[in-house]
Amino acid sequence: MRINDREVLVSFKTMKNLRMRLSREGRVLVSAPRGTSTGRIRDFVQGQEAWLSGVEEAVARQARDTWRFESGLVDYLGRPCRIEMKAARKKEVLLKEGVITLYLPDPGDAGAAEALLKAFLKSQAAGVFKALLGELAMTGADYPWEDITLKPYAMKKRLGTCYPDRGLIHLNTRLIHSDPEAIRYVLWHEIVHLKHPDHGRGFYEELGRRCPRHRERKKLLEDQLKGYL
Repeated sequence: MRINDREVLVSFKTMKNLRMRLSREGRVLVSAPRGTSTGRIRDFVQGQEAWLSGVEEAVARQARDTWRFESGLVDYLGRPCRIEMKAARKKEVLLKEGVITLYLPDPGDAGAAEALLKAFLKSQAAGVFKALLGELAMTGADYPWEDITLKPYAMKKRLGTCYPDRGLIHLNTRLIHSDPEAIRYVLWHEIVHLKHPDHGRGFYEELGRRCPRHRERKKLLEDQLKGYL
């Protein structure tokens, strides 16, 4: 039955009260006691409009925030890119005008295509991180830039890690999905740790000097990486 422009699937069961839930596909499912009238079901659903709208928005938001290869979209440097797959003898990836084209022998092989895309994004991350580090080195800030070793690294939770005694910084390869400004913030965060290993007052004073909008960029980063971490 259709209620408030929604398709509602009703199932009758041996139970006392009406119940409603939203399926993973976004369908409204109502369980009703046997013999319940259509009018009562309609009134019940309409009475749950506020709750239903909230749940639908939450489901939609989760779908937007979560990258599923099957969706055909992936964020690259903070902007959504469409994924296309085409047949070719040699595996190759081309990024142009908001479209990432995957060339591979069998474009119907979703597993191979996803692996190719992930390898491409990882390689892109290395180049992007290196270029951004070079930009920060030109700010004139007093750091041993030539002695810093920056390596992209796949991490499940952390965005970056600094090893001050070795001058080594790891950046999460998944940062490739976020805006360059947000990546710069993570870079500064880890670079400042070369002078201030902990998160004490000195650390945040120095981070504030080097990246005045770090709180704003941190929020941007958290929003853009939902679903990727």
